[in-house]
Amino acid sequence: MTQNQVSNFMYYLFNRWSEAEAVRIYGDNLGHHIWKKYIDYMNRQLGELRFYAELDNVCRQKLVDRADELYGDKL
Repeated sequence: MTQNQVSNFMYYLFNRWSEAEAVRIYGDNLGHHIWKKYIDYMNRQLGELRFYAELDNVCRQKLVDRADELYGDKL
């Protein structure tokens, strides 16, 4: 079965996404900011896709790239 980027992204968010991952991807300052934004969206029950939609294109692509790196060939 061929996985797509959406599946990779969702597996990544549910299995690996953390503050440490945010800092790894975005650096110290932006990483902590994005992690806090994610936590805020989850606390307000806005969901992962709403969080993703609110990111700019560069930040979105970094998440997708990391998800593909970790899950692209493994599922």
